[in-house]
Amino acid sequence: MDISMTLPQRAYEGEELHRWARAVEDGPFASLSIGERVAYDDHDPLVVQSMIAALTSRIRLVTGVVVLTLRNATMFAKECASLDRLSGGRFVLGIGVGPRQQDFDATGASWGDRGRRFEEQLAVMKRVWQGRPPFEGTEPVGPAPSRAGGPEIHIGGFADVALRRAGRLADGLRSFDFAPEVEIHQGRYAIASEAWRDAGRTGRLRLIASTYFALGPDAQEVYERSMREYYGYEDAMLAWSLDQRALTTPEAIVDAIRRFEDAGVDEMGFATPAHHGVEAVERLAEVVARALP
Repeated sequence: MDISMTLPQRAYEGEELHRWARAVEDGPFASLSIGERVAYDDHDPLVVQSMIAALTSRIRLVTGVVVLTLRNATMFAKECASLDRLSGGRFVLGIGVGPRQQDFDATGASWGDRGRRFEEQLAVMKRVWQGRPPFEGTEPVGPAPSRAGGPEIHIGGFADVALRRAGRLADGLRSFDFAPEVEIHQGRYAIASEAWRDAGRTGRLRLIASTYFALGPDAQEVYERSMREYYGYEDAMLAWSLDQRALTTPEAIVDAIRRFEDAGVDEMGFATPAHHGVEAVERLAEVVARALP
């Protein structure tokens, strides 16, 4: 089972991001991901991953997830293919329809039809990556991505419609929950996998299961303070984030890693609270070495 890290969602200075990238590259981690919010004090995820690409040579560079429905599909396809080529094929595109209406309001994008638009936009992007014109009567748009047909695509979501969409259209399901319970992810994966089979696809869908962690003498306090700051925009999200099963001790993390590996999860992702520094990578690396010697 691969282990991955998710950067805290904030605006970085260049040297700080450099330290995070090198720590993850030097650790037992397969990838480094970063999510997206628009109406928030953070960086654009593709810009962040472009810088990380220049600082690393091994880890996969993942968006987990960006909101496709806030973007122009053709230009975003070009940006993704560019990052994929410049990183030597290490880019993985995680996308979703978007859970926060505040981001749609800030960009002027429509909210109610975002599911339909998502599928239309993804179809345009795949045409671009295949070397075909994005729309009838237009010219092809380069560059060609490293992998034929485009970068690996993961779709994130919780609702059944999003899970089925991942099974029909993506290479992987990005499943997140604050509680480190493998059964939650398995239930979602079953829905997505059924859609995969119904679509007549061969092989299998990749399962990436993520949760938060915090380590150190003040782990619980850091976790709760970060959750209140980041998820305080909505009462339901905040209540969910303060789940008392959060991973805040080495023993709990070791147990979770072993349970997820035994269940056949392809990749377990660890999201870092906003108030953690780069020392979080080193602390987690030590625990991963205990769990997966």
